[in-house]
Amino acid sequence: MPSLEQYEHFWDVSSTDWCLLEIKSYVEGKQNFIVFNTQNPDKVPIIHWRYRESVIEKMLCAGARIILLSEKMEEPVREYSRRQGYSELVIYGTFDYLLKCWEAVLERGVSGQWGMLEDYLNDMDGRRILEELIEVSGDSRIESVRDKMWQLDAKIRGFLQPTSVCIWGTENAAKNNWLSDRYWFYFMLPRILAKEWEIAIQQSFEEHTR
Repeated sequence: MPSLEQYEHFWDVSSTDWCLLEIKSYVEGKQNFIVFNTQNPDKVPIIHWRYRESVIEKMLCAGARIILLSEKMEEPVREYSRRQGYSELVIYGTFDYLLKCWEAVLERGVSGQWGMLEDYLNDMDGRRILEELIEVSGDSRIESVRDKMWQLDAKIRGFLQPTSVCIWGTENAAKNNWLSDRYWFYFMLPRILAKEWEIAIQQSFEEHTR
């Protein structure tokens, strides 16, 4: 069993990377937070569930930076993300967060350690959301983000191969108008796992439609 002291780096204010990000609370009048890394938004802290609230309390007492969910919510990208019901990490981190997540996909391709199919599906959703936010922003300065996305696309595709069906199933593809030319990432799987995962996907959606 871990001890509370091993998480001291979260509330040690000499390290400014870790802060508290406000998330939606289902208890009226009560604030709810998650521990968030401003330098590496995709870095999810591993905190034992027994100590999660204690770590947050320690961070609050130490005067850790707090990012309110309403902060800069008037910006089109964050407002769009909020309306779409995307996670707080997407709402606050926007392009930085999603690009780092996409870079992590490339790292998995290089290492050959792809993890679980569910994680891969989430990664591909992240790629779709990244492109959505680029389009929503309407800001010419976002071209550098688009260029970075395309550069990563080209490298990531080198580790993938086409599938016979959408990874979210034919029904979802038709419902959301996901065509393979634009939404190519929903029609590809890691080369080393393609056969195994495609069988799992087909079985999953066959059970769902029975």
